[in-house]
Amino acid sequence: MANQPGVTLKEIGETLGINPGMICRWRDAFPVRMMCLCLSVSPSGYYDWRSRPLSNREKGNQRLLDLIRDLHAESDGVKGAPRIWEDLQYEGEHCSMSGVGSFADNVVMEGFFGLLKRERVNRKIYQTRSEARTDVFDYTARSHNPRHRRKLDGLKQKKLLLTQPSVETG
Repeated sequence: MANQPGVTLKEIGETLGINPGMICRWRDAFPVRMMCLCLSVSPSGYYDWRSRPLSNREKGNQRLLDLIRDLHAESDGVKGAPRIWEDLQYEGEHCSMSGVGSFADNVVMEGFFGLLKRERVNRKIYQTRSEARTDVFDYTARSHNPRHRRKLDGLKQKKLLLTQPSVETG
């Protein structure tokens, strides 16, 4: 998306909700001052952010994320979000489904965005943000939503079959 004509780095940053952490992750590849300028972030603000200690919430989120990664690795990558969440609950970790690291809600969105990128965005070059927005809307309305609805209907049918008696009783 960055090398597409008609779309600036600033627009990409605003669209993606760029924060100082993004600049930190890319500082070895690009000059910090250039990224700050392109993304409308003050260099002094970035360096101030880097020198701040982690908040208690960030420390808790990091500890939980480390635990999630450990549980996932211990299962050789087999356990998914629901089973890891159950393990966390069993170990006494109290986490809501919407916090960082309590990721069951995010899994659905991450899956959607991964599919969107694979099936649509990475296959096209958009000239404008408006064109990209229209195409993503079209993909969601025409392809993703109907497919998701069919999948949910199939799951409901399976559940219905499992809850009905196999033999009629008198």
